[in-house]
Amino acid sequence: MKKINPKFLYDEKNKKRGVLLSVKDFELLIEEIEDYYDYELVKSLEPFDFEGATSLEDVRKEILGK
Repeated sequence: MKKINPKFLYDEKNKKRGVLLSVKDFELLIEEIEDYYDYELVKSLEPFDFEGATSLEDVRKEILGK
C-alpha cells in the first residue's frame, strides 16, 4: 500500500474528530479500496471449468481461416 499523509482535526478536548487528505492521497486510498474489492471478488469466484472451452489456437484458426 502506498503511503498517505493524513492531517487530523482535533476538538477543544484534543480528541480526533476528523481527517484532511490531499486529493492525491484521497485518490490513492480509493484506488487501494477498489483494488482490494476486485481482489476479493476474484477470490470468491468458483474455479473456471475449462472442459469444453475453445483453445486460443482454435479461435485463431477460425478467425484467420487457416
